[in-house]
Amino acid sequence: MKKENLKSILTDLNEEYFDGKAEVKDIRIMKQTLRNVFGRFNTKTKDMEINSILIKDKRVLRFIIYHELCHSVVPFN
Repeated sequence: MKKENLKSILTDLNEEYFDGKAEVKDIRIMKQTLRNVFGRFNTKTKDMEINSILIKDKRVLRFIIYHELCHSVVPFN
């Protein structure tokens, strides 16, 4: 999946659920495939990473991006 596609999904979900107010500076595929981490959001850098195993199913990918967007609005430590 191309980075532009990830950004497009991110933008669509941000507009739909957060009125465009969720702040994410970058979204990318994780360099390492981790078994127990589907995605992560860094509250300091505002970067989102998505596990590469999820890009095959668009519904799951959208859910994980939505989930990480929630962390951008309500940080979880």
